[in-house]
Amino acid sequence: MNIVGKITEFFSQEKPEDLPEVYLALQIDHASVKAATWRLMDQKVSILGTGKALYPENDWDRAIDSADTAIAEAMAEYEIEVPKVMFGLPEHWVSEERIHEPYFSHIKKLAKELDLKPLAFVAIPEAIAHARRLQEGTPITAILVGVYEKEVSVALVRVGRLEGVKEAPRSSEGIGFDTEQALQRFSYIEVFPPRLIVYGDERFMEEAKSSLSSYPWMKKSSFIHVPKLEMLFYPRDIEAIACAGGVDLARRLGKEVVGTGFIPTKEEKEPMRDTEVTHPVRGEMPKEHLEELGFVHGTDIADTLPKEVKGEPVPEESTEEPVSFSAFPEEEKGSKMLEVIEDTSEMAEPEKPSFQLPRFRLPRLSIKRQSWMFIVGTAVSIILLLGGLFAAYWYIPKAEVKLLVEPKTLTHEEDIRILASDTGVDKEKKQIPGRVVEVFTEGGKKGVATGKKVVGEKAKGRVTIYNKTASSKTFQPQDVLIGPQNLKFQLEESMTVASYSATLEGLTFGKADTTVVASDIGTSYNMSQGQDFVFKDFSSTAFTAHNDTAFAGGTSREVTVVSEEDQNRLVEVLTSELKNQGKDSLKGQLQDKEMFVPESVAETIVKREFDRKVGDEAKEVNAQVEIKTSTLVFSETGLHELLGLLIEGTIPQGYDFKKEEVTQEFEAPSVDMEEKLVRLKVKFTAQLIPHLDEGELQRNLAGKKESIAEDYLNRQPQLAGFEFRIWPKLPSFLRTMPRIPENIKIEVAPR
Repeated sequence: MNIVGKITEFFSQEKPEDLPEVYLALQIDHASVKAATWRLMDQKVSILGTGKALYPENDWDRAIDSADTAIAEAMAEYEIEVPKVMFGLPEHWVSEERIHEPYFSHIKKLAKELDLKPLAFVAIPEAIAHARRLQEGTPITAILVGVYEKEVSVALVRVGRLEGVKEAPRSSEGIGFDTEQALQRFSYIEVFPPRLIVYGDERFMEEAKSSLSSYPWMKKSSFIHVPKLEMLFYPRDIEAIACAGGVDLARRLGKEVVGTGFIPTKEEKEPMRDTEVTHPVRGEMPKEHLEELGFVHGTDIADTLPKEVKGEPVPEESTEEPVSFSAFPEEEKGSKMLEVIEDTSEMAEPEKPSFQLPRFRLPRLSIKRQSWMFIVGTAVSIILLLGGLFAAYWYIPKAEVKLLVEPKTLTHEEDIRILASDTGVDKEKKQIPGRVVEVFTEGGKKGVATGKKVVGEKAKGRVTIYNKTASSKTFQPQDVLIGPQNLKFQLEESMTVASYSATLEGLTFGKADTTVVASDIGTSYNMSQGQDFVFKDFSSTAFTAHNDTAFAGGTSREVTVVSEEDQNRLVEVLTSELKNQGKDSLKGQLQDKEMFVPESVAETIVKREFDRKVGDEAKEVNAQVEIKTSTLVFSETGLHELLGLLIEGTIPQGYDFKKEEVTQEFEAPSVDMEEKLVRLKVKFTAQLIPHLDEGELQRNLAGKKESIAEDYLNRQPQLAGFEFRIWPKLPSFLRTMPRIPENIKIEVAPR
């Protein structure tokens, strides 16, 4: 399409003095809008400002708001209205001369809502190819890779000319694989140019960088050597759209453009190369599109240009011969990774336009002394206020920058000693100091008595003891009589029985009455009268006994009593509870960064008391127990210090050992609390973090705008990602990183 053909139609009904100086470029994809303002100045396409905003994918109502935000940011520093716009669109949205539906209807609505007057459209890869031609001074030969959420668009550019575009759907295999699938659809290409320029949806740029840089291109595709990878981050993509429109407009207006220029901020002053350029846009919008979008048909734009433009010769379009692939230098094919090159195109600051302010003559005023004092006081107050505002702007802002890095994992095992002593960390002995901590815990508990016991009274009765010998006999209380059923009875008191005596009738046995008591409780000892008894320790031919009256008083019953098992069980349960309390108490005694080895925890019962003795009749029993809990504690900091000393020779160059990123597992195969010594087997995993000079990062970020800070961080090879937050939130034209490096807090974390 020919951009100026559309511009000419647009300006056909306007007067020369109405010709705007500043134009707008608007790049739209599925989820973002980027804007740039530009103008032709001093034979350069000067980019005045850029802006960007995101929106939920395919939500075109939100896209209109995002476009408004991006345009406002691009115009913020100049406070100008720029209604005339050229669109940069993804390749698959457009054909040779049309914008496909539904994108055309959405863009038409966007232009109407924002009062924009469309000039033309251009496919993003074409604009990028010609912008690179402008920056590098020679037509490029490269593969342009557009990365979007659902597809990858691959454009083949040879000697500045777009030869074709192929697409492949996004897959789970990664963007490198998807790009190779698109390249395979160029079936007529034998060798691809070894240069990949990546642009597109910024949500997937980091993923694209990782996938494309690690893809095995030499095994998969037809490259003469490992291709180089260039990431086209914002704002270089929208600047390409603006450059494309500006160069084409200048050529059509008969002006010679010798370069481009991005008008830098105070934080960004970079030189820009001036080069010869070529026409970048490929096709015209069809008439019906122009009319629907607001284009005007009629006169040539040359009739509406300022007088000094008319009559100037129109330079011929340059023609470029394709460059043979053999002209590119060979690179080592054994490389497994692509060389990643960030887009760091140099840009020169354009000359500032010259102008002269009108002169004013101030009238003479006669002011009284009091008025002068008031004026001076007011001026001083204003100066102090402005100074205070400036100081606040300079010193108050703060930023938090979180840097994500790819760590390396180091796993190591060591046998170390922990000794209760005042000595420090000993690398030779692999020893760290520790200390013994003791706590006392006491508690009581009630339990149920489960023992059983038979209780009752013993039977008593009177017996007559017979002495059948020729000598008297004295019996003691311990002498036992055995009655029926082998039941035993004891004499209650001592007594003497006389010997037998001779009478006319014969021998008469000596006899005496006494009381006996049953040897055990129970009713079975209640003997009926007329029972015969013998002595346990004497012969029945010498001594016997007989009761003339029945025995009585013997009773028995079963009751619940406290058993020894009841006491031991209660102590066991109570001790278990007190052990847990003791461990919690130990934790409360730990100082900062201290820990203890569970295997070294020892408990000792120092007191156990009960309110009932074993055998006491009772339904419940209460116990009171006190235990001493002791362990050997050590400092985690000392452990990490020793581990750092032991592995310092194994840390790769360029990495730092972060003690706070260490996790460890340990067991204690040997614990000697008498010697206050514990031997530990430690298995630990350390995260090795790439070395970053935080001071240098703070200095390089200080005072930079957000976009420049993002570009700077994107160029740091050690980083896998980043995010930052600036406080307070100021208007976009004032929003920068804090001017004071110390106000930038940097946190490094593994991804």
